[in-house]
Amino acid sequence: MKKIFAILFFLLIALFIGLAVYLLTLDVNKYKPILTERIGHAINKDVRLGNISFSVFPPVSVSANSISIKDAEKTWDDVFIEAGSLNARVKILPLLRKNLEIEHLSIRDMDVSLGHGIKFGMPEAILRNISIYGPINIDARLSIFGRGAENTKVKALLYPEAETKKPFIKNLQLEIDISKIDLASVLEALGQDEVAREFSGKKLGGELAITSEKLYLDLGKIHNSAIYMDLSKGAIEAPFIKDGLKDVNLKAQMKEKGVIIERLTGEVAGGNLSADGWVKDVFSFQDWGFDLALKNIDISRILPDPGVGRPGFEGGLDITMDVTGAGFSQDKLLASLTGKGNVSLYNSVLKNMNLLETALNKLDMLPGIVSELKQNLPSYYKDILRKKDTAFKPIDAKFELREGKLIFKDVVIESDAFYLKGDATLGLDRILKVQANLFVPKDLSEAFREVAHEFGYLQNSQGMITMPLMVYGKLPDVNVMPDMDYVIQRLAVSKGQELLESIFRKDKPADSDVEGEVSEDGSITPPEEKQEQRKPEPEEVLLKTIFDIISGPKE
Repeated sequence: MKKIFAILFFLLIALFIGLAVYLLTLDVNKYKPILTERIGHAINKDVRLGNISFSVFPPVSVSANSISIKDAEKTWDDVFIEAGSLNARVKILPLLRKNLEIEHLSIRDMDVSLGHGIKFGMPEAILRNISIYGPINIDARLSIFGRGAENTKVKALLYPEAETKKPFIKNLQLEIDISKIDLASVLEALGQDEVAREFSGKKLGGELAITSEKLYLDLGKIHNSAIYMDLSKGAIEAPFIKDGLKDVNLKAQMKEKGVIIERLTGEVAGGNLSADGWVKDVFSFQDWGFDLALKNIDISRILPDPGVGRPGFEGGLDITMDVTGAGFSQDKLLASLTGKGNVSLYNSVLKNMNLLETALNKLDMLPGIVSELKQNLPSYYKDILRKKDTAFKPIDAKFELREGKLIFKDVVIESDAFYLKGDATLGLDRILKVQANLFVPKDLSEAFREVAHEFGYLQNSQGMITMPLMVYGKLPDVNVMPDMDYVIQRLAVSKGQELLESIFRKDKPADSDVEGEVSEDGSITPPEEKQEQRKPEPEEVLLKTIFDIISGPKE
C-alpha cells in the first residue's frame, strides 16, 4: 500500500514539474491568432496584437506590448483604438482549453478615435472579470481632450452579448473634471478652427456627472437608453464676456434620440442666466430650441473695452426669448436661427458721445451752428449740448431673431434732448444699424430756431425739429449720420420758396403803407384786416404746390 502511495506521490510531483516546464516554455504567441479571433468576434472589430508574453508566477498573467482595433471596412492606418501596452491576469484552465477568461486587465496609453477628428486618450483603464459572455467590470481613468491630463473616471458593467452582438453597459458612472479639458481641442475636433483660435488658452471649470442604468452601445438602439447629466459649478472664460460664465449648473437627460435640458442656470456679466430646452435627433439633424432669460446684465461687461475717450455703452439689460435652430456649426446655426423675444434697457448711457451734438455737427451746410447754439441758447439748453454723454430713458422693445440678427420694428429710443423712432438691427457679430427719425422736443426746437432761423425749415407741423438719421457701427464703436439729402432739400425748398414768392408777389399800393385805408363811407380798415382779406395770388398757390411736391416723401 505504501508503494502505491509513493508511486502516486512521485507521479503527482512529476505532473506538477511537467506542468511547470510546460508553462515556462509555453510560447503564447502561438495562441495569438486564436486570441485575436476571439476578441474580434466578441467586439465585432478587427484586432491586431503585438508581441505576447506569459508569466506563471502568481498571479498568472499575459502581456502584450501593443494592441490595435479597427472597423472591418477600414485599413490599419485608420484604427479605432490603439494602446501602448496591456496586462491581463488570466484563468489558466480556460486558457488550456484555448478559451480566454480574464480576472483583471489593465491598459495603458490608449488612444480612441471616434471619427470626424475627435480623439481622446486613456492613460490607464482597468477591466475586471472579463469573458466573452459574462459582464465585464470597468474601472478606467481617461484623458478626454485633456492633452494627456487625466480628467475622467469611468465605472460600469459591460455586457458583451457576443451572441446577439448588441452590447450594453449597466450602472454607468462617468465623472469628468471639466477644468482639465482643453477647450480649443474640443472646438478643433468639431471643425470650429476659427472659434478655437479665439478660445485658445481659455479655461473651463466644473464637475460633470453622467449616469445611466442601461446604455446600449449599438447605434441603432442607443436612443432607447436613458442618460442623465448633472453639471455643477461650471465655468468658462470667454473672449467677449468679462469674467466669463460662472456657477453654471445643468440638469439634462437624453432619451428617444434627443436631449431634454430641464434646467440651466449661471452667472454672467454681473447678472443671471436661466434656460431650458431640447435637442431632437442629436445623432443627425440636431434640431433644437431654448427658452432663455438674462437678467441684470451689465452691458459694459459683454462688450470689448472701447479705449480711453472712445464711445462706449453702459447700463443694465434684461432679455427673454424663445429661439430655435438646427445644428451647432457656425454656418448651419446662422442659417437656421429664428426666434422672438423682449429686451429691456435701463440706466443706459452712451459714454463719450453727445448724440444730438454729433448729429448737428454733421450738418455741413450750417457751419458753426453748434458753436452758435452753445453761445446764444439759454443756459438750460446750453447744458444739453455741453453734456459729454447721452443718457437714455428706459427702453422696452420686442424683437425677432432671423439670419443672426435681432430685428426691431418701430422702436422708440428716448433721451431728455430728443427721441428716435424707427427700425434697428443688432447682429450676433455686434454690428448695430438704426434707421430712424430724430425728433427734438418743441421747446428745444423753438430755442434752436430763435438762435438760427434755418432750424425753422426742419420743424414739422407739431413744431419739432425732425430729420432722418442713421446710427451704425460695430459695438461699442458707433457713428451718427443725418440724412443730408433730406436736410439740404428742406433748406433749399424753403429758401427757394421765400425767394420766388418775393418775385411773384405783386407790389402793394403806395397808400397801403399808411396806418389804415379810408373807405368811401369814411371808415378806416386796419392793416391787419386788409391783409387777412387779401386772397393768395394764383402764382403763389402754384408755387406752393410745386414745392410741396418737391419736398414731399419719396416713393
